Amino acid sequence: MFIEKSASFACTPAQLWELLTHPRFTKQYMFGCEILSDWQVGSSVLWEREDEEGNTIIQVKGEVLTITPGQQLTYTLFDPNMGLEDIPENYLQVSYAISEGPEGAQLDLSQGDYSVVADGEKRYQDSLGGWDMVLSAVQDIAKAEWGK
Repeated sequence: MFIEKSASFACTPAQLWELLTHPRFTKQYMFGCEILSDWQVGSSVLWEREDEEGNTIIQVKGEVLTITPGQQLTYTLFDPNMGLEDIPENYLQVSYAISEGPEGAQLDLSQGDYSVVADGEKRYQDSLGGWDMVLSAVQDIAKAEWGK
């Protein structure tokens, strides 16, 4: 059970890569979270935000599995706030493939496998609409930043 989405963006593949991996941009579309990583295989990926009191909250965490800067990224994903056990079996994988499309940058993404994690059906349903909102916001940011 995977979420699979494709979208086009009014920017270059390099600019889309920046939108997906730079905290300045992720904070604008990922519900206030900044993505933090040094983008090396085996490195951590943290999605952090501040709460109302100014405390840092780790919203999502994972690890870089594969990376080809500007083209492809796969990382694991786990929300430590769900109340589920923080074990490898409860982590999902997110994969981005970026290419040049007829209307600018093309993103093909996949997230899953929900069928093998705890509360998989609920996590799948909760994530479906979220990606649509995120991709729409990224498209808006790309248009505003680069207007290609």
